[in-house]
Amino acid sequence: QYTMRNTEALGARFGSPIFLNLLYGLVFLGAAQNDDTTDVNFNDHVGALLFVTISCMFDSAIPVALEFPIQRPIFLREYAVGTYGAGSYFFSKLPIELSMAFLNALIVDLLTYWLIGFRGRFEYFLLAWWYERQQRGCCMYALVYCDN
Repeated sequence: QYTMRNTEALGARFGSPIFLNLLYGLVFLGAAQNDDTTDVNFNDHVGALLFVTISCMFDSAIPVALEFPIQRPIFLREYAVGTYGAGSYFFSKLPIELSMAFLNALIVDLLTYWLIGFRGRFEYFLLAWWYERQQRGCCMYALVYCDN
């Protein structure tokens, strides 16, 4: 509920990846469509893939890192009262975070896949980048709550 009500954070969560990945797509326009036998074309292809992968990592980690300091006092208060435990809190956040990460990965794919000209199947790229986002999100959850 908090995620949908906070329209500024929701706009930033999707606005930043749209802008950055459109920029990456235009910088590396058609880089993956070239013949990879020359060093320059191969480096362009790998560079485009690297930028998109790093963008996926930051697009998933930053919203989690910014959201927890805001929700931490609420969680600690309700945890101390015994309303719910840490496991139920994280499992309740899981469906919305999975769907947001999938939408974010879909945005990245739609903007960069055809602009850069990746040759693999679109569905595989989407699933790979979505999976990578989930791994980064889990790492951020662990880092935020293991600070004691």
